[in-house]
Amino acid sequence: MRHWTFWEWVAYAALFVSAMIVAAYTGARITPDLSAYMPQFIHSSIWGFAPLILIVIATIILVLRELIFPFRNNSNIFAETSQLSLLCYGDHRLPTRLSTIAVWRWYCLRQIAIMQDKDGVLQQGVMSTTLFVNFEVPVKVGTLEVVSTNILKYEIKEFNNRFAIIVFSGELPAGTLTIRTS
Repeated sequence: MRHWTFWEWVAYAALFVSAMIVAAYTGARITPDLSAYMPQFIHSSIWGFAPLILIVIATIILVLRELIFPFRNNSNIFAETSQLSLLCYGDHRLPTRLSTIAVWRWYCLRQIAIMQDKDGVLQQGVMSTTLFVNFEVPVKVGTLEVVSTNILKYEIKEFNNRFAIIVFSGELPAGTLTIRTS
């Protein structure tokens, strides 16, 4: 059911409604007191054919989906490349997205430390910045490039066909940062 499309759900709903019609029709025949509370159209003769019609529709949908329009498994489709370009400000502001290719979402997390010196003055600094990148479709796992206008110290913590996690030392410096897979 996890991979069902709209049409599989329509077919299932048709089967469910047909079962409910049979149950309501049977309940109305067995218990005359119950039929007094049911709508008038339930007592019509065409109502008895509604489950058959719905089951035929559901069967046609399922046969068409299986034989003529088979489910296209997108798990075998890989993007050749993906790219995320960010404009970094070098201060407390989070980066701004300049462009993306096959990137679904990205998130920048700064780990800030607040320290107190011997005179009691509070100082804060960014210890590290973590960039999470989720790809729109699976990408071919090859090389993950980190290109910046400034030299950065970074470590790729995780990189697979669905996401990448990159940790940078300190604050991201002002300039352009590009994350690219190839």
